[in-house]
Amino acid sequence: MPEAKPAHSRVMSDLTAVLIACCLAMLAVGDNSTAIMAALPAMTNSLRLGAAQVEWVVNAYLLAAAVFIILGGEAADRFGARYSSTVGIGVFALASLLIAVAPAGIVVIGARALQGLGGAFAVAGTLAAVSEAAPDSKRAQAISAWTGFLMLGFSIGPLVGGVMTHYAGWRSNFWLNVVVLVPAALMLWRRPGTGGWTRPMDRTGLGLLAVFMVTLVSGLHSLATVRSTPLAAIFELALAAFAFAVPGFVDVAVETLTRRSVAPSCRDPAIGFCQGTPLRNEIEARDAGKLEEVTEAAAAKIGARFGSGPVDGMFQAYVITAS
Repeated sequence: MPEAKPAHSRVMSDLTAVLIACCLAMLAVGDNSTAIMAALPAMTNSLRLGAAQVEWVVNAYLLAAAVFIILGGEAADRFGARYSSTVGIGVFALASLLIAVAPAGIVVIGARALQGLGGAFAVAGTLAAVSEAAPDSKRAQAISAWTGFLMLGFSIGPLVGGVMTHYAGWRSNFWLNVVVLVPAALMLWRRPGTGGWTRPMDRTGLGLLAVFMVTLVSGLHSLATVRSTPLAAIFELALAAFAFAVPGFVDVAVETLTRRSVAPSCRDPAIGFCQGTPLRNEIEARDAGKLEEVTEAAAAKIGARFGSGPVDGMFQAYVITAS
C-alpha cells in the first residue's frame, strides 16, 4: 500500500501536467481558427492583399490541416504522442511568429499552411497524449476536458480576435499564440512519455488525399473564371475526381480477385462463400487457413500492380471484418 500511493500520485501528477499543456495548446489552436476572421479585414488593409490572397490566407490553413491530420496520427503512433505533440505545437508557434512579423501576403499564406501542418500534428498528438496519460477511470474526464478547451477556443476566437485587433493590431493575435504555445510545448517536452511503434505508412493514400483536396479547392476557385479559362477548371476538377476514384477502383479490384479466387469453394455447401460478400461470411475454423491464403494471393496480385500501401490497409480491414 505505501508503494501504491506514490505510484498513483506520480500518475496523477503526470496526467495533470500533460492535460494542462494539451488543453492550453487546444485553446490556442481553436482560438486561432476563428480569430483570423476578425483580424482578416485589418490584415487585408495592412498588407494590401488581393481577393485571391485573402481566400488563400483562410484556405491554406484548412487544406494543410485536412491533408496532414492523418500524418499527424501516424506520427503519434510511430514516434510517441507527446513527442509528436511537442513538434506540432512548436511548428504552430513558429508559424504564428512568422505571421506576426510577415512583411507581405505571400509570407502569411505560406505560414498559414505551416500552421495547418502544426495544427494537424498538435490535434492528433495531444488527444493521443491525453488518452495515454490518463488511467482508465479518468480517461473520459480527460478527453472531455481536452474537447472542451478546443471548443472553447473556437467559441471565443471571434471575440478575442476582435478585441486584440482593435486595441493592439492584428499581429497581436499571433503573438498571443506564441505566448500560450511555448509554455505548453515545454511542459510536454519535459515529460516525454512512452515511445511509439514502427509500422508501414500509406504514402500512396496520403498523396492521393493531398492531390484530391488541393485540386478540388483550386478547381472550385477556377470556376469563377471558367468562361475565360475553361481548361484550367476542367483539368483540376478531373484530376480531383481521379484521385478520389483510385482507392475505390483498387477496392473493387481486390474484391473481384478475391471472389474469383474463392469461386471453386461454392461447390462445397458447408463453406457458404456463395452468399453475400465472400470475406464477410462466417467461416468455419477449418477454413480460416484457406481464407488467409486467398487474401494474401489477391493482395500480392493487386500490390504488384498498384503498390503495397493502400492494399495492405484494405486487406487488414477485410480480414478483421471476416474474423
